[in-house]
Amino acid sequence: MTTRTPRHDRITFEKLRVEPADKNECVVLVMLGWPDGEVFFGTCRGGGSDAGQLSCSATAAVTALEAAADHRVAFSLKWVTEVSEMNAVMVHLTAVLPEGGGRLELSGSSLVDGQPPNAAVKAVLSATNRLFETDFSFTH
Repeated sequence: MTTRTPRHDRITFEKLRVEPADKNECVVLVMLGWPDGEVFFGTCRGGGSDAGQLSCSATAAVTALEAAADHRVAFSLKWVTEVSEMNAVMVHLTAVLPEGGGRLELSGSSLVDGQPPNAAVKAVLSATNRLFETDFSFTH
């Protein structure tokens, strides 16, 4: 068994691929990585609409994050939405992490900049990366 040392750095967004599947569906593949080059993948199959791609991209990012945490945590998404604010389009979301008898709600957002699915992945990282930077007992 490999001995792992604690991590205190950020997981980065490496790659996203959205491909059409059956009629009105898409498949999303997200690749996240540690700065040392170790990568993690998440996938999701869901609705092919803009909203479906946004939700599926965030879900795939959550799956990749869970892999990065050695599946010791299970995030869920409370909501994912794209909104226009002050001449900019943003993706906002809330990720939920069960904690003790309750739950921790983590909010994140990202500027769309022409690629809503990319912004959804970045919003997930915005919401969750602080957990990997703290002494949250994630190891690598």
